[in-house]
Amino acid sequence: MLGPLIALLSALTAGSLAYAVTGGLSLSGSLVSRKLKNVSGQGREETTWRKIGLRARRSPSLGRYLPIGRVEADLPWAHLSGKYSTWQVDEIVGASLVGASLGLIVGLVAFEGGLIALAVAGLGFYIPILLVRSAANDVRRTFRRQLPEMTQILAAEVGAGSSMEKALERLADSPTAVGLIFGDVLARAKSEGKALFSSEENSDCGLVDAAAYWHVPDLTKLVAQIDVIHLEGVYGAQKLSSLARRVATEYLGERERKAESLENDLLLPLTLFFFVPFLAMVLGPIFVQLFSVL
Repeated sequence: MLGPLIALLSALTAGSLAYAVTGGLSLSGSLVSRKLKNVSGQGREETTWRKIGLRARRSPSLGRYLPIGRVEADLPWAHLSGKYSTWQVDEIVGASLVGASLGLIVGLVAFEGGLIALAVAGLGFYIPILLVRSAANDVRRTFRRQLPEMTQILAAEVGAGSSMEKALERLADSPTAVGLIFGDVLARAKSEGKALFSSEENSDCGLVDAAAYWHVPDLTKLVAQIDVIHLEGVYGAQKLSSLARRVATEYLGERERKAESLENDLLLPLTLFFFVPFLAMVLGPIFVQLFSVL
């Protein structure tokens, strides 16, 4: 009795969700074809995904439960990887909601309702978000790995007599993840009309404000330290070299801590996916025979 009841409630929930986020949307053949083009990265017109995402974000009952902040933090990094370059936050949210609806329908048909249908719906919701997060994390790891070397190159540029701004511009020209990030930081700071560095008269630093867009504490802290070195104005190259060594030490220390905790992190997956199935395969026939005798 419980399974059909859950299936009915799931169907009502899916219908309510579909009505809430797609009410009033025209799903004509031309719109569907445009939607398929945008999935493959073509076109930037108003897509069905985007319309669904916008309606969901504006819904007072649904918008508060959507992981908007996490998607906003991950998507710029995913764009740097070259993936999902035509997608925006609303489209990712819309695709997640459509994935949840499709997952719920598949769960209801394949498993005849029950909790498994809800689990499949949850999986369909998180697949687009997890794909974006995976691409973003790849670029973040590359950025962290390149950061000590790029900071040392920045110190070499300043040591050779370049100004801090010119050294940052040359760093931004490098075809690396760090270069792309600093190129964007410089462009954002200049487009906002703020001074790149703080001064004794003005404590605002355009670089720090622009770096906050990427939601990475290491980047914000590094830019703030570069601003302090620029403000002091003496022994800039030496201080930048010390900063590069400190960044490298912190990165290596973090990698060592992760390597030490790897064994504990793998304990649960190994238990769930190897030990438990092996135990079930060995003891399952014994329990079947035992219960058949009893």
